[in-house]
Amino acid sequence: MKVIRSTQTHRAVALAATAAVLSLSLVSSASAATPPVGPSTASFYAPAASKIKGGKHGDVIWYRTAQAALSLTNASRVMNVVYKSQDLKGKNIPVSGTVWIPKGTAPTGGWPVISWGHGTTGSADICAPSRIANTVSGSYTSYVFPQINAWLAAGYAVTMSDYEGLGTPGVHHWLIGHSEGRGIIDIVTAAKKLDTHVGTKWIAAGHSQGGQSVLFAAADAAKWAPSLQLKGVAAYAPANHMKTTVIFATAAIKTPNGLSGLGALLLRTATFADPTLKLVDIMNPAAYALAGQLETKCLGTDGLSSPSSFGQFVPGDLMKTWTGSTWTSPKVLKGLNALDSPAINPSPKNNPNLVYTGPKLIMQGSIDSTVPAFTTQALRDEISTADGASTLTYHEYAGIDHGGVVAAGEADAIAWFAARFAK
Repeated sequence: MKVIRSTQTHRAVALAATAAVLSLSLVSSASAATPPVGPSTASFYAPAASKIKGGKHGDVIWYRTAQAALSLTNASRVMNVVYKSQDLKGKNIPVSGTVWIPKGTAPTGGWPVISWGHGTTGSADICAPSRIANTVSGSYTSYVFPQINAWLAAGYAVTMSDYEGLGTPGVHHWLIGHSEGRGIIDIVTAAKKLDTHVGTKWIAAGHSQGGQSVLFAAADAAKWAPSLQLKGVAAYAPANHMKTTVIFATAAIKTPNGLSGLGALLLRTATFADPTLKLVDIMNPAAYALAGQLETKCLGTDGLSSPSSFGQFVPGDLMKTWTGSTWTSPKVLKGLNALDSPAINPSPKNNPNLVYTGPKLIMQGSIDSTVPAFTTQALRDEISTADGASTLTYHEYAGIDHGGVVAAGEADAIAWFAARFAK
């Protein structure tokens, strides 16, 4: 039977089809819309629970234009961002950070990304790198700005996570690698949602605490964010073999020292790695009386490392039962073992969950007293054994200390980045 439609019927069908197309267009536009702008006050870092639940890790909660202290000459836009991540129990959490977008026209496929893992600033919320008020007070963040500016000039977007609990509510799980790694990965996804010109190719790069965290991020990336293309991981003086480092420092330093600020953070981290431990059980009572400062002061000569804080202690005396050459408390010894646990040590040795077979770059200063060269050399060898020596490039810079390795390695790093992104 032949059906003949009237003119009115044809018009109705056409109108319905047009409405459907418009509806789909509106839905598509809404899904691609720029995320909301967040408040200019400190409440930016504490979104309501209703904004955190649901969605996916890497979703943007909100953003805002960053303060002048984070501005770099080669950036077209600099943004503070709060995005969704997950803690290690699978609970949605807000994490803050910074996103820099380069100037110019993005290449085909979008701007490649360097996700920077920052070095230790402290564990108090005021120590979050995205919160710095100026480059002097924020020197534990801003020392890397010349390198970030060079990466922007080379055509890379740059992201920097503050990590879980640093800036945002909750405890900062300093050196708990998989926690930090999630923040580093998820901010790349967030950057793509902030700017559609950001691509999927990325490199995880970081220094000290951040060097350790990017090694964890690289191991986790394929499963955590399969839509992204990790092209390599670059670790500058990565924290590693912390039990060995603590024993080395206590043997070498016999007078009060600013490294005790880091030591205090390490003792608390031992309790994160081994929840059967309590800080009061392993920390010297005189030092434990200052434990509240871990949530109020940043690292530095006027903070946790100062003589009015943990810097007043000989490193060995931070822990109970120091004899001048060792400790006798079983709980202290248990805490030391926790520092080399799979939760903290980025070595793939005895850590089956920490294998990344892609390209790796490790850079180390020869006179580093914070992350000694001999521990990083051991890490290099362990990674080569586990992942294949052909994937690893190692540079050691003579006469360079812990803080100087980022600048010392700039030429090697930027050449390595270009080669990785060209693949």
